[in-house]
Amino acid sequence: MNILILNWRDIKNPKSGGAEIVTLEHAKAWVKKGHKVTWFSSEFSKSKDKEVIEGINIIRRGNILTVFLHAPIFYLFSGNKFDLIIDEIHGIPFFTPIYTRIPKIAFIHETADEIWNYMYPFPFNKVGIFLERQYFSLYKKIVFWTDANSTVSDLEKYGIPNKNCIAISCPAGNKPLNKLPVKEKIPTFIFVSRVVKMKGIEE
Repeated sequence: MNILILNWRDIKNPKSGGAEIVTLEHAKAWVKKGHKVTWFSSEFSKSKDKEVIEGINIIRRGNILTVFLHAPIFYLFSGNKFDLIIDEIHGIPFFTPIYTRIPKIAFIHETADEIWNYMYPFPFNKVGIFLERQYFSLYKKIVFWTDANSTVSDLEKYGIPNKNCIAISCPAGNKPLNKLPVKEKIPTFIFVSRVVKMKGIEE
């Protein structure tokens, strides 16, 4: 199978996060199964236009915003015959239902919803929330793949039928510890994430 992943970032992007790690682990597994995988994403400083990572063909076009315009151009004129598209949604989708009829899966880790309020000032946050609720209507007949049942519940609130949703746990790429470390005497919390407002560390 020839699979096309559309994601605004790839694993080498300095701003890549958990979503890209999860995507990479799944893509590596597909490659091992004999599938051909192309990952289309945005450019970043000193990035290559093309490279191969873990057997995955990485293609980069545009910046974090224009990548959404470059994606349909690449799909329509690349000459590749893809069998499946993974339309990965991070607040903004790639709107694949508009320009292709081949099988597609919407891969989403969470609905943005209140995240818009953390990331953008008024009135842009309200515009983002409004548009997110509108574009889901384009995806009502598309299969949604997510990491957790809680996200499935959120998708249902946006009008996505439960029968079109599937929750698959994130692949574990790390080896489990043989022995847990000794607990700290003083209650200690470890926060593993990017330090940005939307992650809620200050709350």
